[in-house]
Amino acid sequence: MLYQRLINKNDRCLTIVAHSKENAIKALYIVEEESYKGIICIVDSDFWNVDGCCPESEHLFTTDTHDLESMIISSNAIDKVLAEYGDREQIGSLDKSVREILLENALPIGLTRWLSSPHKRNLGIDFKIIDFLELIDRFTFSVDIEILLMQLRRRTLFDKNALMRDIKRLMKSRPDSWQICSGHDLVQILSVGLREIIGNDLGRRVTAERLDSILRIAYEDGHFYETKLFSKLVSWEAKNIPYKIF
Repeated sequence: MLYQRLINKNDRCLTIVAHSKENAIKALYIVEEESYKGIICIVDSDFWNVDGCCPESEHLFTTDTHDLESMIISSNAIDKVLAEYGDREQIGSLDKSVREILLENALPIGLTRWLSSPHKRNLGIDFKIIDFLELIDRFTFSVDIEILLMQLRRRTLFDKNALMRDIKRLMKSRPDSWQICSGHDLVQILSVGLREIIGNDLGRRVTAERLDSILRIAYEDGHFYETKLFSKLVSWEAKNIPYKIF
């Protein structure tokens, strides 16, 4: 786990993987009720920021962006990966940066996830069935929203036209893409882009799973030190002497 590498430098802070956001928060509330000290919990923000939700505990912390993967992509770690796995000429021919293209094309997927979430329409859509190779145009790098909704309707019935209208309306409102876009979608789109459009010989062989690992390795301590999450953890540490995170 990335947090274990970033936090546990002097074996003074024990990190435990909760395997889900719900498990982590539930565990935190249990230890708080038992009055244990020196406990913190870090979870993905998901849609909390766009839904106006705030952590209910001073010991609960969230990622700056939608999740850990998107926070990594928002850093210079992606530039290191592109330098190693991207084709410089192909990347240079793009009219936008790779990061901008990823956000632009992950946004409609993220908005679909948000609109179908329990806090919105609670559509129960199974997003695991998305076929990103079918979804992404191999020449323009763009995501076809029509194909996206057609894929999702193979498992779940919903009003496709109504959902399409809402997605387009929200896109015009220029939402904060970093809070909407799922890191999983960003990695999937980037992996297709490397294999089909902008990758060098190495990049054309990189799977999404492998790319996710590569991005985590490329994410350095210095990248984490620039985040709001790090600043909040340092402030917590100062208020909770003698407990140490770093």
